[in-house]
Amino acid sequence: MSRYSNHFTLPAHIYVLSTPPVRIPRTLCIGIPAVGFSGPFSSWLGAIQLWLDSPRLLRKGHRNNPGRAFQLPHADRWVVYVTDPQLVKEISTIPPNRLSLLEASNDMLQAPYTGIHQEQQIIDIIKYRLVRSWTSIVPTVYEEAAEALSQYIPSTTEWTAVPAFATVSDVTSRIAARMFVGLPKAHDMEYTRLSAEWAHGVINAGVVLNMFPKILRPLVCWIHNPPAHTLKLVFKNIASLIEERKSLLATKDLEKSDRHNDLLSWLIQGDTANAMDPLLITRKLLSVNFATIHTLSSVGTHVLYYLAAHPEYVEPLRAEITSALGQGHGIKHALDHMYTLESFLKESLRLSPVSAVSMLRKAIQPITLSDGSHLPIGTLLMVSPLPVHMSSELYEDAEVFDGFRFHKAESQSPNQMAIPSLDYFPFGYGSLACPGRLIAVSLLKVLLTHILLGYDIKLQGDTRPADKWIGTLCFPNDLAKIFFRKRVKQ
Repeated sequence: MSRYSNHFTLPAHIYVLSTPPVRIPRTLCIGIPAVGFSGPFSSWLGAIQLWLDSPRLLRKGHRNNPGRAFQLPHADRWVVYVTDPQLVKEISTIPPNRLSLLEASNDMLQAPYTGIHQEQQIIDIIKYRLVRSWTSIVPTVYEEAAEALSQYIPSTTEWTAVPAFATVSDVTSRIAARMFVGLPKAHDMEYTRLSAEWAHGVINAGVVLNMFPKILRPLVCWIHNPPAHTLKLVFKNIASLIEERKSLLATKDLEKSDRHNDLLSWLIQGDTANAMDPLLITRKLLSVNFATIHTLSSVGTHVLYYLAAHPEYVEPLRAEITSALGQGHGIKHALDHMYTLESFLKESLRLSPVSAVSMLRKAIQPITLSDGSHLPIGTLLMVSPLPVHMSSELYEDAEVFDGFRFHKAESQSPNQMAIPSLDYFPFGYGSLACPGRLIAVSLLKVLLTHILLGYDIKLQGDTRPADKWIGTLCFPNDLAKIFFRKRVKQ
């Protein structure tokens, strides 16, 4: 079994199938239609259906309730879903003191138990420090990706089976470490392993803990809580580096401080209110790591499977990449002008998202939407782009992978994938869309650039490994292998 296998999946399935139906609160939001089973006992079956096949229920809710929000039963609560583009636009304009992203995110990821720490400071650092520094960071990331791939993929002209998800996760963890803590820590195998382990563990723990009532969650964590244990190990590993950076910043030696223009230093600089608490800084660092590693590991593996399943795209993509790099304007400029590669990535994410949900909100105040839906305080709201992304009215042959779909449909302007529209919003929509989406797209391009130019790949079997839906999360097959060999030029 893969060391990145979703080890909470089996216990979670057992729990759903064995839990009494009375667990789901009978707190349907009045006036909002429920999809599927909604009775006091039958809604338990609805929660199981959502767990096993959320895409079908989301598309059913979208189809049966045009222009309206609807409700679906989760294992521990009723959740309001929005799929209509105009309602998505409306929700994106509601301020966070009424509909909170951070409250919803910390709720779903069970922050008190997993150790994840998300706050406005982290969002601001990503938006105003990391994104603005990206042009200077890209060459380092590009170099690190090449080195990491050479470490995890055998350099041989013989076909070699490589575990796809574990390899992408390892490479992503190395890239993230280089961006966020720099050298030499980025090459500390224990640190990168623990970072990836914690990121995947948070997702799994969040899924399971959300299936238990609040009163039982401390007991569940006491029995088995891998993220909390991993957090302690990461803190032990990185505590000395944090103290070293704190001491360096205290000297106010700008020349030495500028050598570490990375996330760790930015977090320390911005943490004066908490006296630069090393454990809190570790939690913040891991929280950004989580978003990077989980997203890129999942999307990167999905993309790799599509590439191996559709070899007809390999040569056109290689030609574009070679041309863009040959223009001599730097790595950032080259990545921005890989339009066909961006279309391929965009199509992969349309069909195989990280999640069926791209926006989370929690009602801090009572809110009534324009469709008449009333959200009491504490209501969890999820925005799903899945029905829109699979709409035959918007996308011809919507169920079929077409790697050139967006290249044919859009003008040649950079970063279309990272610009949300009401036809395509996997990163959310509006001012609170994912702040690191531009970087995520660039990192995916970096990864695919090195794979396409350096290796030949093919499937181990005859068909693309199927996606695995668990609730609203879409996981790539984490046990499948891809054949790699050092590129043989014709």
